[in-house]
Amino acid sequence: MSKWALTKLFWLLALVACDGNKAYPDAGIVADASPPIVSPSGSTEKPQKADDDDHALPAEPTTAAGVFLLGGHHDLDAGAPSFIKPVPITAKELTERYRNLSELSMFEGSWKLPDQRDLEIKILRLKKLEKGSHLSILPILWTPATGKEFLVTTGRTPRATVIAVFRRHGAPEGELVAHMVFAAESAPIVFDYDPVNPLELKWTMCRGCRGEEGTIRYRTAEGSVIIRQE
Repeated sequence: MSKWALTKLFWLLALVACDGNKAYPDAGIVADASPPIVSPSGSTEKPQKADDDDHALPAEPTTAAGVFLLGGHHDLDAGAPSFIKPVPITAKELTERYRNLSELSMFEGSWKLPDQRDLEIKILRLKKLEKGSHLSILPILWTPATGKEFLVTTGRTPRATVIAVFRRHGAPEGELVAHMVFAAESAPIVFDYDPVNPLELKWTMCRGCRGEEGTIRYRTAEGSVIIRQE
């Protein structure tokens, strides 16, 4: 190879090396091409990466301190008045009870009970509960008057939500005395009560939301139970 050719090759290699060391503003930056997740509210967020640490994950919702709740992580009987007694039953037991009712025979599948997460996220919407409120995620054994005892239950399937009140005669099974069906709506329901008013319970799908709450009232004159939506 001639001297001129070697000189030309040397300068060509020098130019390539210099160009490779040049700083570019966007060098080394790779855009995250993962599609956003659209939440029900319409906002978007990037999918969580598998190698993120636990601190990056959303914290579990917690109930406001000092609020008394029947069921969940709280004492089932602490503070409840004498006319209220929570009844811990399983979803299987509830399903069997509902399947025996002609009023609910059109709804197939298993019935689901509300849980603590339903209460905190769907019903309270992560808001603090006002002081003095008493919510139950469990069915309630309700005694509004002497000798009058009812089992107040609720459950939901993907196709419906139900409130059902049974007369109790000292046995698990009893007569259906009142019920309300929310067809084509699957939403958890919890019960509330006033410690000084045994004649009325309250139910709610969304605390403080108009049209998503109501009452379960015992009428002493007729000895009947009425469920209303308010």
